[in-house]
Amino acid sequence: MIQDFLPRLKDHLLGRLLGREYAGDEFDFTDNDRRTITFHNNRLYRHKALRVNYTTYDVRRSQDSMNPRTHADVMVFSHEDEAEDDHPYWYARIIGVFHAEVHHTGPQSRSVDIQRMEFLWVRWFGRDLTHKSGWKAKRLHRLAFIDSEDPGAFGFLDPEHVIRSVHIIPAFDLGRTPDLLPPSIARQPCEDDQDWAGYYIDVYVMTLPISPPIKCLSLSFVDRDMFMRFRGGGVGHKATRERDHGFRSDIDEPNCSEEANDSLLVASTRTDEGEGGEGSKGEEEDEEGEEGEEGEEGEEGEEGEEDEEGEEDEEDEEGEEDDDEGGDDEREAEDAGLDDGALGPEDGEDDGDDFFAAEGYAPL
Repeated sequence: MIQDFLPRLKDHLLGRLLGREYAGDEFDFTDNDRRTITFHNNRLYRHKALRVNYTTYDVRRSQDSMNPRTHADVMVFSHEDEAEDDHPYWYARIIGVFHAEVHHTGPQSRSVDIQRMEFLWVRWFGRDLTHKSGWKAKRLHRLAFIDSEDPGAFGFLDPEHVIRSVHIIPAFDLGRTPDLLPPSIARQPCEDDQDWAGYYIDVYVMTLPISPPIKCLSLSFVDRDMFMRFRGGGVGHKATRERDHGFRSDIDEPNCSEEANDSLLVASTRTDEGEGGEGSKGEEEDEEGEEGEEGEEGEEGEEGEEDEEGEEDEEDEEGEEDDDEGGDDEREAEDAGLDDGALGPEDGEDDGDDFFAAEGYAPL
């Protein structure tokens, strides 16, 4: 892992300097090509954190902060053949966040100036294709680290390719193993030179109905934006619309059995009959009303004054009822613990004009 660190880093940087499109595999340049890359003062600069700006599913701005110690897992777009695997994402764990002052010379150089280049050193996850997962299977997608003997177990990544952080949780039932990687600086000291044999991608947000006064309880293991990235169809996820068709097709069909349809038909028939019966009674009452109109004309003058006084009383009562309803609404809001300060960006308010400068990853 360490012995080929510098050659593979130069391959990665050369590919970016020459405008090569990233497709997952690192470019393989010759030694002469690598000699055209030099690092100013022979230094690499390490950073503690990476901040990535992204657009949420409901077209808002948000930011993730990642660091190799506590929040190190990221997701990028997959470059697999969709005929073989239509899962749109790859997953990696950040080992280090770096930048370097790079000087590129030679006939293919596009600039003679020293350029600042930022990059991530990552350890790649592989998706477990033997594990049934997804919406129809009602199971989380499962990952595992790629064996260190595989050339693709480690690599470098342009921060611009990071979509956002991802919540990856250990598969505790599978236990831990030291077989995927010998003792290495790629692990944290607290991991005791072992990896979990498997991990799950956490994407769910569950809402459970409970008894009043709280109508429902939401258990958010991640957030709604992450849920929509694995559900597909997010309005703000413009870059994923051509890639998430696999998620959108992996949805359970509604249960429309013949017995359910028959019961709905019977219920609608009974409703129609009930409406017809009420209508015939109304016609009979109208006929009786017409016969009694002549006798009631003489009494209208006497009852007119009483009606006016009754209407004023009713208006006063309605005003009192409206005041009571407004007080009830305020009391319900106080019981629920809500006030004007409780509303945040998730509820429709903005955090401020200076929330984030622009979409994309933030400077290190």
